[in-house]
Amino acid sequence: MRAQEIAMQRSHQQVDTLHLLNALVRQEDSIVPSLLAHIGVAVDALQSKIELELDRLPKSVTQTQFGQFYLSPELGKVLEKSTRIAHTMKDDLISTEHFLLSLMHIPSKAKELLVALDVAEEKVLTALAELRGSQHVTDLEPES
Repeated sequence: MRAQEIAMQRSHQQVDTLHLLNALVRQEDSIVPSLLAHIGVAVDALQSKIELELDRLPKSVTQTQFGQFYLSPELGKVLEKSTRIAHTMKDDLISTEHFLLSLMHIPSKAKELLVALDVAEEKVLTALAELRGSQHVTDLEPES
């Protein structure tokens, strides 16, 4: 939902992987910023790079109403992959870390930014194990 709000605020008609990554990095009560910081990513620098890339996306000349957005094909693939990752990790629900991990699998501008900052799946999984231990996502608010 937050990714869609970001797209709307920027007059983007399509919700893309960059919008999702932006939402994940900005979400203060999420594990994603902690995971990224734990593996040595300068989260503020990543946020700046995301903002620059979002500025490059085409803007709609007409006002887009809330709910009237298209998902980019890449974002659709990320959402599908997130479901598979959650299942593989034996989590009952899809959470923010599943979205982050899936962004690393699907070719997109978001993946390019993560790769450029040396964000690798193995590092994220190691940090996730250190931060969340053996807990599984079984609650609608897993970060609480």
